[in-house]
Amino acid sequence: MTDPWRPATDGNGSARPPTLTDLPAPNKRGRPRSAGPHACDRCHQQVAKIRVHWPDGAICGACFTEATHTYGTCPHCGEHRMLPGRSAEREPLCRDCAGITTALTCTRCHREAERFRAGLCIRCALTDDLISVLAPGDDLRLHRLIKVLTATQRPESVYTYMRPGTRARTLLEAIGARDHLHGHRRQDRPATPRGRR
Repeated sequence: MTDPWRPATDGNGSARPPTLTDLPAPNKRGRPRSAGPHACDRCHQQVAKIRVHWPDGAICGACFTEATHTYGTCPHCGEHRMLPGRSAEREPLCRDCAGITTALTCTRCHREAERFRAGLCIRCALTDDLISVLAPGDDLRLHRLIKVLTATQRPESVYTYMRPGTRARTLLEAIGARDHLHGHRRQDRPATPRGRR
């Protein structure tokens, strides 16, 4: 069965899973690196903090996030899944083949992903936040909106945009409070009988 959460070749729309030869060059995610006393064995930069230690060495936060957003076909086992590890030849490997024991599975949807909050991946955490703000109840339109926002290629961006105090958050709160239904309707004019002006 195809995992709907796993990215396709172009991010959306393709049913063919990416291979190591057609994976797009990863964008640098997260905050800019700050220099420090620790050396990352992936990027070989001096960083303020090491996020994890994996079989191929010390991994900084930026390299950890990049690794946990890399999906494809593992060249060792042939499974299509997250490829956070690196072989001696620097090939991306799945967790099992790389010997990585870090918990990288969402406790709710069971998708392989970086745990964003309380054991949840970013999509599940964002779903909770949107439900809290939008209070969809049985409104199918709001449930569709939540599904669209959480299914974007970069749900982290949606999470950032909806922080308290942002315009996006204010708009979402207004929708959740149903302000678009109350207090902004045009006052209906009394019907004018025909023949009168």
